[in-house]
Amino acid sequence: MQYFLQEVARDVYKKYGNALSGICLVFPNRRSGLFFKRYLTGELENPIWSPEVLTISDLMQQFSGLQKADQLSLIFMLYQVFKKEKQSQEPFDEFYHWGEMLLRDFDDIDKYLVDPRDIFRNLARLKSLEDHFSYLTEEQIESIRRFWDTLNVSRLSKEQNDFISIWQVLYNVYFHFNRVLDEQKQGYEGKIYRAVTDRINSQKLTPKHDKYIFIGFNALTPVEHRLFKELKQREKAVFYWDYDHYYLKDHEAGSFIHQNMEHFQGEDLGVYDGLKQDKHIQFVNTPYDISQAKILPDLLTDMPDKYSSSPDKTAIVLPEEHLLLPVLNSLPETPGEVNVTMGYPVYSTPAFSFLLTLIRLQENVKKQNGEVQFYYNDVLSVLNHQYLGIIRDEQVEQLIEQIHKHNKIYIPSGELTVNNLFRAVFALPESYESLSDYLLDNYYRFYTLLKQQNSGENYSLRMELESIYYVYIAIKRLKEIFKQHQANVKPATYLRILERVVKNQSIPFQGEPLSGIQVMGLLETRTLDFENLIILSMNEGVFPQAESTPSFIPFSLRKGFGLPTYEHNDAIYAYYFYRLVQRAKNITLVYNSGSDGLKTGEMSRFMHQLKFETNFDIRERTVVSGISIPEARSVTVAKTPEILDVLEKYNAISGSEKNFSPSAINTYLMCSLQFYYRYIAGLKEPEEVTENVDLPLFGSLLHKAIQLLYEPYRMDQNQISSDELKKLERNDELIEARIMEAFREEYFSDFPEDKKINLSGKNLLIKDIIYQYIKQFLKVEQKFAPFLPLALEESCQTSVNFGVDGKEKSAVIKGDIDRVDEHDAGIRIIDYKTGQPQQSYKDVPSLFEKYGNHAALQALIYSRMYSEVHGPQKKIVPGLYFFRRIYQDDFDWSVKMNKHPVSYDEVKVDLEEHLRSLLEEIFDPEETFTQTDDRNTCRFCPYAKICRRD
Repeated sequence: MQYFLQEVARDVYKKYGNALSGICLVFPNRRSGLFFKRYLTGELENPIWSPEVLTISDLMQQFSGLQKADQLSLIFMLYQVFKKEKQSQEPFDEFYHWGEMLLRDFDDIDKYLVDPRDIFRNLARLKSLEDHFSYLTEEQIESIRRFWDTLNVSRLSKEQNDFISIWQVLYNVYFHFNRVLDEQKQGYEGKIYRAVTDRINSQKLTPKHDKYIFIGFNALTPVEHRLFKELKQREKAVFYWDYDHYYLKDHEAGSFIHQNMEHFQGEDLGVYDGLKQDKHIQFVNTPYDISQAKILPDLLTDMPDKYSSSPDKTAIVLPEEHLLLPVLNSLPETPGEVNVTMGYPVYSTPAFSFLLTLIRLQENVKKQNGEVQFYYNDVLSVLNHQYLGIIRDEQVEQLIEQIHKHNKIYIPSGELTVNNLFRAVFALPESYESLSDYLLDNYYRFYTLLKQQNSGENYSLRMELESIYYVYIAIKRLKEIFKQHQANVKPATYLRILERVVKNQSIPFQGEPLSGIQVMGLLETRTLDFENLIILSMNEGVFPQAESTPSFIPFSLRKGFGLPTYEHNDAIYAYYFYRLVQRAKNITLVYNSGSDGLKTGEMSRFMHQLKFETNFDIRERTVVSGISIPEARSVTVAKTPEILDVLEKYNAISGSEKNFSPSAINTYLMCSLQFYYRYIAGLKEPEEVTENVDLPLFGSLLHKAIQLLYEPYRMDQNQISSDELKKLERNDELIEARIMEAFREEYFSDFPEDKKINLSGKNLLIKDIIYQYIKQFLKVEQKFAPFLPLALEESCQTSVNFGVDGKEKSAVIKGDIDRVDEHDAGIRIIDYKTGQPQQSYKDVPSLFEKYGNHAALQALIYSRMYSEVHGPQKKIVPGLYFFRRIYQDDFDWSVKMNKHPVSYDEVKVDLEEHLRSLLEEIFDPEETFTQTDDRNTCRFCPYAKICRRD
């Protein structure tokens, strides 16, 4: 196979031989130079002095005499100029995005030699564009006129006025920004390019080499064109163009290269008919982005010499950066190397997520009474981050457990600093300088910990170290810039700036490219050829890109002044594609056929062109994910010997102390499978920190507050009269106090007794709702007074005897009764309910149905408990207080059967019989635990995901 750079190296050595030391070789990128040196070395018979190898950017900087400033410094200097010229107080973190855009526009203006005074002029009132822009074509002038005509109206919209107000200061911003850079002898790339043109025009350009050989260029900027022309006129320039005759004429891929060859005749290598050679081409469509990476082992299997140590055998090209890690994790383990040369977005790395975690930790920290406290969500994010997995030990697990168990919203730093690493993480810097040091220190610590894990063979870990290092450098650089410009920012502002700055960075991974499989971005492929080629993300809108680069300069003005537009970029992408495939023998083009958001799932136009405009025999494959949605089937669990052993622990006859609750009975009736998960399998619901009171906790707070109000009367055995209830109702201070006691016991259980509780936000609203409920409750209670509280939240139990397979068994049902009181109606067994009211039922068998009145069943079971513990006294009457009904005039507490109040004695025989039957079913080895067919029951079930009902 003929490689372009190999042929260039052979030709250059043949023509210049030992005189190469006076030659400068110029490439579009650095990677091309490395490959060229390898090929040149293969041509040498004896040692020689090496030629200088530069990128075009390096050469421009060498000629300009300016030093290229880093991006962050440039944007900060631009911000200071913009703020002064616009008289704006816009914070730097909000300007950063616009600063990047302005810098790109200034870069284009300089590279394309546009007069900034012309482009940044308000031309809406200019009468004759032709006179002013005589150097432009009629088409360009018409494009400019179309734009400014839209603003040449009597009334402008707010957006149009905003645009003009910014547009009118941009020339001054450009001018003063460049003046600041001139003083420091620095520049952005465009400024450096324009400086070269200025030197040419003033005849101050002083090339130091005998010859400059330009290799593999395509779309030239006017500055590059000007430099090439100047060096050609001085007989110091030689050109090697990389193209194929197939697209040289009348094809968008050759539009630039054709112009270049007309102006600058290149050396003829005779390697320009690659697209006439036989090729093995296949198109592969996959249903997902990630599938493109997962099929790589299969794709590589069919390629010859794919694991060769030669760097020009196999390349995997990624037009989308985010696929890099999936690709690396999908590649098979091979005897050869895998080298990466491409950018990877910082925001996709754990290093960035850890930065966000630390930023949120510091943003939400608070200081109360001199004590530093961290917000629980941020603390858990730190403790659960993958970097902490390195040292995840029992101490960390205990910290997480304590936060959940005690519902800690803010955690004092003293509880978190259990080791030196945590002392560094859970600290409070007071200024942006100390905040920088805080972040740098933590990144250094985790870098060191990760490095200790790296054996040198784990590529993902090596990339992770690179990511941490890059974020570390970005933090350090921002600190230096702030110090250099004496910026005085608040810590909160600094954190916002830091997040914005780091998020927009790309990590330039650069491996040793001279061996093994090459994994690279599209721009890194320029001038390189490979025998085996796999290109991923061959989707329309990705290759070529559909999105144009954000710009302050509208499309019509860009086109009018000859700045690059999306049409320009389409032609560049066409060249990249055809140049890349022209000499390859085995080509696989992979695209995602699934539509998602703005992605249509359409293959690239370049694939269509290969398919319909060439004679290649193209094989097409469709990859099926193999993922299918199984038919929804009811989940059942048979009673295995192991499950029966667990059930036997609920058998009181065998001496077990395990018991059921009335809630467990109700759970079984609603869904026996949920009963199994909770009471047999022992799957506990994960404890979560409840920042605001949820519905179950609301009920607990209400229950507790009422208990605290009535407790003195129970202790003194005093009857509560209607008058006493009126006094309670009017005693707002006492009600408030009891509610706050309830909050302390149920919600702030970890608070010290002497520490005052301060409610805020939704919790304050919840307190007010509970207060209103209690006021109405006490008003309703007056209708049913007097009564004597006998028990509040009393724990009772009852035993039910039954038989299974001829064996006697007994189960204990145990629970806490909300309230027992002595009333004219009898001994009332009261159960408070905050759920949906359901006061009546048809008969006892209906209570044991799936959709029966389970609240009434629970009240009757409580009645049985009380009767068994305290024996027959007065008539026992079950009661339900539904708080959703206490505002109704006809509120009634009594449980009704067939619309008539019922006592326990009336139903106890039937209740006994059905409880026995139910327990026999629960213990019956032949009965299965079965998923309910009522999906409403599953809506709030914690096991819905297990059952595929979420």
